[in-house]
Amino acid sequence: MGKAPAFQFYPGDWIQDTRILTPLTRGVWVDMLCFMWRSEDRGRLEMTYQQYARLLSCEQVEIKSAITELSVTKIADVTVCNDLVTIINRRMYREERERKLTRSRVAKYRETAEKRKSNAPVTHPSSSSSSNKEDILSSIKETMSSIKEIISFLNEKSGKNFSCKTKATIAHIKARLAEGRTIEEFKKVITIKCEKWMPDPKMNDYIRPETLFGTKFESYLNEYPAQERSEW
Repeated sequence: MGKAPAFQFYPGDWIQDTRILTPLTRGVWVDMLCFMWRSEDRGRLEMTYQQYARLLSCEQVEIKSAITELSVTKIADVTVCNDLVTIINRRMYREERERKLTRSRVAKYRETAEKRKSNAPVTHPSSSSSSNKEDILSSIKETMSSIKEIISFLNEKSGKNFSCKTKATIAHIKARLAEGRTIEEFKKVITIKCEKWMPDPKMNDYIRPETLFGTKFESYLNEYPAQERSEW
């Protein structure tokens, strides 16, 4: 897989969520995050204690202690099967799968758009035509499912009652999905703006799809969250 040069790091979340760890385990964990980012299965590592020790330049006893601490504190998902130890960073693992799903959705969306633009006569066999229709329907269902999940999360956070069938709402969310944005990123924007705007009666009215998911989406996404609980 292509290696992205960096991943998002939230200092406030790190300070808040890893204070319960010993200094040794914090050092081990941040190194693991870096190796997880470079892993073929991003967000996940699987190897023996001996291999972890070699990878992270630690003694086996130190690695075992750190991994046990990560498991007990639930900072990471840890599974031990025979000699293999699997460690998963929930946020990174989930976002990578959403990213792949979004890339697939965007590719299908663009392919469909190109076919509509060309207005080329259909020369494929009926079976192929049927398959294309199924792909289009599947893509539409995936998109609508994402829209429902996003609006449901917005309503839950804001206490409002927005519809997932409004044309303008669908258009805004589709535009951001076409840019490669993930459901997790939509939820992050919603969380950030609800925490900041809900206490202010004037700003509360701006907690709405056309504002949150419009052209300022990226700037909202990069604002510092007030109280977000991360999953390191």
